[in-house]
Amino acid sequence: SVSQIYGIPPLKELAQLPGLKQTHELRWNFGVTLSVCLLAPFGMAALLEGIEGRRERLSVIAGLAGVLAVATVALLVLAATRSDAATLRLITEQRGAILSPSEVMESADDLFTHFHRQVGLLVVGFALAIGALLVRRNLAQAVCAGIFVVTFVDLFGFGYDYNATIERDQLYPETPGIEFLQSDDGIFRVAPVGAWLDPFPGYTANLYGLDTIGGYDHYRNEDYQAFLGPMQAPADDGNYAGPAYVTIGSDRWPLNENLLALLNVKYIATPPQGLASSIVGQPKNDTPLGVYGDVTQGQSFNTEGADVDAFEFLLGTGGGPGPDVPVTIRLTNGSPYGETLYTRTVDGATIRDNKWFRIDVPPEVDTATNNPYYIEISAPDLPQSAPLYVWAWSETVLPDAWRFQSGQIAPGTLTFRALRDPDWWALPVYEGDDLAVYENLLALPRAWGVGEVEVLLTRAAAIERVAEPSFDPAESVVLVEGDPPQDVTSRQAEGIFGADIVRYEPDAIEVRTSFSADGYLVISNQFDGGWKATIDGEDAEIVRADGILQAVPVQAGDHTVKLEFEPAEYVWGQRISIASLVLLLLCIAGFGAYRVRTR
Repeated sequence: SVSQIYGIPPLKELAQLPGLKQTHELRWNFGVTLSVCLLAPFGMAALLEGIEGRRERLSVIAGLAGVLAVATVALLVLAATRSDAATLRLITEQRGAILSPSEVMESADDLFTHFHRQVGLLVVGFALAIGALLVRRNLAQAVCAGIFVVTFVDLFGFGYDYNATIERDQLYPETPGIEFLQSDDGIFRVAPVGAWLDPFPGYTANLYGLDTIGGYDHYRNEDYQAFLGPMQAPADDGNYAGPAYVTIGSDRWPLNENLLALLNVKYIATPPQGLASSIVGQPKNDTPLGVYGDVTQGQSFNTEGADVDAFEFLLGTGGGPGPDVPVTIRLTNGSPYGETLYTRTVDGATIRDNKWFRIDVPPEVDTATNNPYYIEISAPDLPQSAPLYVWAWSETVLPDAWRFQSGQIAPGTLTFRALRDPDWWALPVYEGDDLAVYENLLALPRAWGVGEVEVLLTRAAAIERVAEPSFDPAESVVLVEGDPPQDVTSRQAEGIFGADIVRYEPDAIEVRTSFSADGYLVISNQFDGGWKATIDGEDAEIVRADGILQAVPVQAGDHTVKLEFEPAEYVWGQRISIASLVLLLLCIAGFGAYRVRTR
């Protein structure tokens, strides 16, 4: 396990063997835990072998009692802070009444987690060991061995918070969309877009070797969240603190081509609904409004002369597909009484419960010349007992926008989105039942050279600048005043700044540069103090670029730039582990030599 954590040869090469290579990282932690469980009872048994007097016996019992007391207190604290909260949540949110103990235990899976059970087993085991010490020493040794056996079974048992080692395809099956992305052998990242339906549930992308911009636990920090900020909807604020990845483009939030280019995003993956951004809309909803008979629901809105390619409304049917009756959607130029620009009739059975329903605007309708717009949904053949629902927000929240019910202004705002399809730089390259994939024609490589430099006062200003349409990330780099180097100034430089990646690994990069003038080598990795750089074997400086990335100042000419990731905590952890191993071997050798001399 230690060799895996620090990559210590020669054991680290064993992890690349078939079978071990697919072992989940938590299994190595299980190995450590199992070793502790194995050594503890035998260590206790060896300790008991040396106990002769009553005082020593009582001291061991006192030590075990102390461990038992601490573990018991810890278990009680966990139970009080987690179990009671879960019980209260069941009472207040699910049933609305006081539950019996049997009902609580049957319906609350999180009242006693896998961790609680492990701690409880150890507490009970130590209590039995203390009791056995008061009776017979040999019985205590048997109890210690029993602790190991029970803990071993529990550790690898199929219980709470445990994923068995199964074939990857059984949990995250490989789809044609994933195969399409895997067919590109280049170095690139994928941007999963669409929190309404995650195109890569869980860690699917990582399981299939796809590098995404979702981030890992240690790389989705506040700096990274700020960098992605221009592409994140308000609902995504602080979202990185919860799941193991960040989201962009949720609620049809527009993407930024400069930020995607800087992140080496070659492909954008979305659910089959495709990539579109919301020009205007109100995604919140708390009220279902019925559509039936003569009752219609409509919404007017103002997009200030923008082109609209489609509309989306959040519709509900009361469960499953809608009724098999015609549903009419009508587009006019301002109000229920305005000129009808487009009418579409759909089968209600194509509408699913609580799903966004897309209404494409035909090409002959120029929405930019008609402002404001009005959309109305009607279903005259539906009875009041089985209506179609349109979700809405109880407040009127959009300027110059009104909700209409049966042709009359009503309070609130329908849940809707006016959509614009992606710009020219997002080229559709795959459409399937699993994914829709777009190629980013502006994507930058993982490392490239630039000559122009802009210096701003803050990192927030730097991120704001690189997100502007007028900024060209392929030609310029933005530095922040106060970040090293201190003496840099804004400048423009003409020339050729060639950069070819010779070797790329997660913790090591080698690039050959050919600059006709002094410039910067920009690397699309998050800036971190653990990275070290050399130019032609000489130490070089890494600066923070474009708000979050890495850049190395490189002089004109041909050079070899190498970067390696060696954080101080890793280096010192490796040294301490190696030193501990050496000391352990010396102790074993010394003890062996002592035994030989005393024979």
